Amino acid sequence: MSMLAIVLSVLLQAVSPQPQKPAPDAQEAFVIEHSFTRHRFENDGTGRREARARVKVQTDAGVQTWGQLVFGYSAGTERLEIEYVRVRKADGSVVTTPLDTAVQDLSSPVQQVAPVYTDFRQKHVTVPGLRPGETLEYSIVTTIHTPLAAGHFWTEYDFQRHAITLDEQLELDVPAARSLTLKTAPDAAPQVAEAGGRKTYRWTSAHKVRAPEKDAEALAAEAALNPRRPAVRVTTFQSWEEVGRWYQGLEKGPRAVTPDIRKKAEELTAGRRTEMEKLEALYDFVAPGFRYVSISLGMGRYQPRAAADVLRDQYGDCKDKHTLLAALMEAVGLRASTVLINSTTKVDPSFPSPSQFDHAITFASADGQDVWMDVTTEIAPFRMLSANLRKKQALVVPAGDAARLLDTPVAPPMQTMVVQEFDGELGPLGRLSGRVKLSVRGDMELLLRDIFYRLPETQWKEVLDGANQSLGLMGDISDWKVSDPKATHEPFAIEYKVSRTGFVDWTKKTASVALPLSKLDMVEPADKSADPDIEFGSPGYIEFRINLRLGEGYKGRPPLPVSVKRDYATYGSTYSMEGQQIIVRRRLDMLSGTIPRDRAGDVRSFRRAVLADTAQMLTLDIAATASDAAAPDLKASELVRTGYDALQSHRYAQAITLLKRALELEPKNSMAWTYLGSAHMQLRDYDGALKAYQELLKLNPYDETVHNQIGWLHQDRRRYAEAEAAYRKQLELNPLDKFAHRALGGLLVDMERYDEAVAQLQKAITMEPDVAELQVRLGTAYLHLGKSVEALAGFTKAVELTGNPNTWNNVAYQLAVKGVHLDRALQYAESAVSAVAAASRNFTVDHFSTRELGIVRSLASYWDTLGWVHFAKGDLARAEALVSAAWALEPTGEVGDHLAQIHEKQGRRDDAIRMYALAMSADRPVADTRRRLATLAGGDTDTFLVTLDPMSALLAHRSFAVQGPKGATGMADFIVLLGEDGRSQAVKFVSGEEKLRPMDVAIRGISFGPALPDAAPAKVLRRGTASCTAKGCSFVLFPASHAQAVQ
Repeated sequence: MSMLAIVLSVLLQAVSPQPQKPAPDAQEAFVIEHSFTRHRFENDGTGRREARARVKVQTDAGVQTWGQLVFGYSAGTERLEIEYVRVRKADGSVVTTPLDTAVQDLSSPVQQVAPVYTDFRQKHVTVPGLRPGETLEYSIVTTIHTPLAAGHFWTEYDFQRHAITLDEQLELDVPAARSLTLKTAPDAAPQVAEAGGRKTYRWTSAHKVRAPEKDAEALAAEAALNPRRPAVRVTTFQSWEEVGRWYQGLEKGPRAVTPDIRKKAEELTAGRRTEMEKLEALYDFVAPGFRYVSISLGMGRYQPRAAADVLRDQYGDCKDKHTLLAALMEAVGLRASTVLINSTTKVDPSFPSPSQFDHAITFASADGQDVWMDVTTEIAPFRMLSANLRKKQALVVPAGDAARLLDTPVAPPMQTMVVQEFDGELGPLGRLSGRVKLSVRGDMELLLRDIFYRLPETQWKEVLDGANQSLGLMGDISDWKVSDPKATHEPFAIEYKVSRTGFVDWTKKTASVALPLSKLDMVEPADKSADPDIEFGSPGYIEFRINLRLGEGYKGRPPLPVSVKRDYATYGSTYSMEGQQIIVRRRLDMLSGTIPRDRAGDVRSFRRAVLADTAQMLTLDIAATASDAAAPDLKASELVRTGYDALQSHRYAQAITLLKRALELEPKNSMAWTYLGSAHMQLRDYDGALKAYQELLKLNPYDETVHNQIGWLHQDRRRYAEAEAAYRKQLELNPLDKFAHRALGGLLVDMERYDEAVAQLQKAITMEPDVAELQVRLGTAYLHLGKSVEALAGFTKAVELTGNPNTWNNVAYQLAVKGVHLDRALQYAESAVSAVAAASRNFTVDHFSTRELGIVRSLASYWDTLGWVHFAKGDLARAEALVSAAWALEPTGEVGDHLAQIHEKQGRRDDAIRMYALAMSADRPVADTRRRLATLAGGDTDTFLVTLDPMSALLAHRSFAVQGPKGATGMADFIVLLGEDGRSQAVKFVSGEEKLRPMDVAIRGISFGPALPDAAPAKVLRRGTASCTAKGCSFVLFPASHAQAVQ
C-alpha cells in the first residue's frame, strides 16, 4: 500500500477546520481552488504518485495552517521528490521556495517513538512570505521502488469533505490487462479510458458549501447507521486466500522455533497436562511480560520481527508479540494462526486487501475449543478480547492452510459481572460515610485494569476520585485498595472508604436523596442502524448491594420494589428497613447480548422501567437532632462546608456554631472567618461580624473582599465615617474594585456629600455602565444639587436599563423626597406595588421560602414609598394607610419616621411624638428623627424615651393574646396567610412543641389589624411564634426582615 496515498488526503483534511456553520468563501481561512492526484501502478507493484494543489489563503489562520507543509513517505519502499512550492502574490509576482534550504527530511513522530517498526519519514517545507490574500501552489512526486507485496498494489483515497474545495481531481492509471477490484462510493463513479495498454480512471469532486455543524452524538449516530469507507478503493488481490498466502510468506521465517524458544516453552508448560493449561501458561508469559509498542499494522511494515529477537528484547508490536506466542506454541506442539483484524470498523468481505487491517491477534484450538487471544492488551484475562475486536470478521491465516474470514466471539469468555457494594452510615449534618467495594469481570474489568496498569500508583488516587464521582458519591476517599492489574485470574476489585458532608440537606425537615451507587448506564437503542441487532451487553449481571444505617434524627421511607422481566433480561430491586438500617438490592441480569432491531421499542420500555427504579429517591424525615449532634469526628473542612450550607439555608445560628467549631480546629481558616462574619451580619450582630472580619485581617491584611464587608457593616449601622474609611482602604488595595466604587458612591449620597458623590458615581458607572442602581444614586445626588434635568436623565436611564419594580420604587422614592415630578413618581410607585402584589396573590402557607419572604419585604418597602409620594402630593389619609401597612410588616426607623411626619402634618401631636420615639428605637433609625422629636416634644428626648419604654411598645405592636390548649406550655412557630381584608385565610404549624399544633385554629381567629391597602390586591405571609406559660398564651409576629424561610 502506498503510504503517500493517505498522506495528502490526511494533510488536506488535517489542515481544514472542523465542520462549522455554512459560510461564504470570503469567511473561510483558506479555499482549495484545485487539487490533483494521479496514481500510476505497474504489474510488479511499483508505481508513481503525483500530487498538486493550489490553495487561496484568506486569513492569518489560513497562514498558520499552510505556512509549513508536511509530506510523508516510507523510506524503505518509496522516494519522495518535491517539484516546487511557490506563492503567487496579490500583485501577480511569484515567489518560489528554495528547496535546497527550506526542506527538512525528518523522522516522523511514529518513527521517533518506535524506529525499529517503521521507516515512515516526513519532509517539512517552510513557506516563506505567505500572507493572507495570496495563493500557495505545490507539486510532489512519490515513487514506489519496492512494492510491499511483489506483483500487487492497493490504495485508498477519500475526497475532501471539510475544507471548501472548488475542484478536486483523482486519476488511477493501471495496466489495462490487470485484474483488480475497484470499489467506489455511490456518488463517486469514474470516467474510464483505455489506450496504449493502460486503463485510466478519472474522478472529479467539489466541496463548495460547508456542512452544518453536528455534535459528537449526532456524528456517532450517523456513523453507526452508515459506516463510511474511503470513496475510492482498489486492490489487485483476487481473494482472501491470496492475501493469506502473501502474509504466510512474510511470517514464515520469523516464526522459526529456536533452541531458546523451545527451552522457554518447555519451562513454562512443565507440569501442565491439558492443551488449554499449556496455552494459558504461554499466554500469561507473553501478554504481561513483553512491553507492547502500539504501532498500527502496516504503518511502514507488515513483516514481523523474528520471535527469537522479541524473546531477547522483551518488547514488540502486535505482530511481533503474536509471532513470539505462535513460536512458543509450536515448540510444545500447539498450532497458532495469525488473525488480521480491524480494530475500529468492520471488514468489507468483498474487498480482499491488507489495507482493511490495522491489528494482529492470535487464534488457536485447544482441547477441541476455539481460543482467541490478544497479547497486546498485556492485562486482559486469558481468551479475553476487547469489545472493539469482538463480533467482527477477521482474516485467520494458518501456518500451512488456506486463509479464511471467521467471526470473532460475540461475548467475553467469562460471565460479565459488576458488583457495587456500599456499607455505611448517614450521620449528623447530613454526613455520609462508609466503605465502597467494586468487583468486576468482563469489559469493565479490562478497562479498569488498563487504566491502573498504565498509570503510576501516584495517580491512582486521582482516578479513584473520578470513579467515586461517577458512582454518584462524591466526597473524600481514603484507605483505598486496588487489585494488581496483572492478576487476571481473579475479578478486579477496588475498595475505599468515603466520607461526604452534606450528602443530605440536613437544613430541611424532609429530604429526598438518591441512594449511593444509583447510577446505571443503559444506552437507548435506535430504531435504525447498519447493525441489524441491538447490542444489549454481554451476558452476565450487574448488582448493587447497599446497607445504609440512619443515624440519630433520621427516619427513612424506602422506595417501592420493582420487578421487570423479558426474555433477554430481567431486573429486580428490593428495599427494606431493619430498625434504622435500609437494605437495598438491585440486580440486572443480561441473558442475551444481542436483540433484534425490530424490538427496539420493547428494549426502550425495559430501559425506562429500570432507570425509573434507579432514580427512586430515599425520603428522609429529619429531626433537629440530626443537625444539632456533636459529630466530633468532623474535620475542619467538613465543618466549614456544613456551616456554609447552613448560611445558605438561612440557619444563621447553626452556621455560627459550626463555623466556630471549625475555627477551634483550624484557627487560621480564612474561609471560616469570612462565613462567620456573614452569619453574624445576617443576624444583625454587628459586633460579632466585625470581630470575625478583624480576625480575617490578622490572617491576611490584603484579603480581596473583607474591607468591603466591613464597609457595608458600618454603613448598615449608619456609622458613615468608618464605612468610608473601609471602602477607601479597599480601593487602596484594589483601585478597580467595582463593589467598593459603587458602595462608596452610595455612601457619599447617604452622607449628603453630593458633589463628591457625583464624581465617585461617575467613576463607578464608567466601570459598570449597565447597573441601574448607580444611575438611581447619581440621579439622587443631582437632585439634591438642584440639577433636576441631570437627575431626571439618570432616573430615566435606570428605568431603561432594568425596568423592574425595585428600580421603579427607588426612583419614585427619590422624586418624592424632593417633591419633584410627583406624577411620574406616582406612576413608578404604583407600578412597583402592582407588580409585587400580583406575585403575592399566589401565596399559600405551604410555601414560605426566601422568594415569598422577598416579596413580602418588597411590599413593605413599596407601600412606604407609595405612601411617601402621596404625602408629597398632600394626600395625608392615603399616605397614612400605606405607611401604616408598611410599618406593620417592617417596623424600621425610616418607615416609623415617615408615619410620625404624617401624624405631625395631620396635627396629631401626641401620636407623632409617640411614633418618633418608636422610630428611634426601631431597626436602622434615621438621624433626623431625634431632632424632629426634640422640636415637637420640646424637652429632653432621653427622659421621654425612658418614660415611654419604646422597646416594649414595639413588641406589643406585633403581639396578640390567644387561647392555647389547656395546661400546655412551650413555644411553636406558625405561618399565617393574610388576605386583602387583613384577616387570616390559613395557618400552618411549622416547628416547635407538637402539643401546641392545635393552636392554628385559635391563631386564625386573631384580628391582626386593618385591611391591607387597596393600592393593588395583595396577600401577605407572616411568621410568628406562639408562646404558652402558666399565665396564658400569646402570638408574636416577626418583622418581615427577621422572619426565616421554611425549608
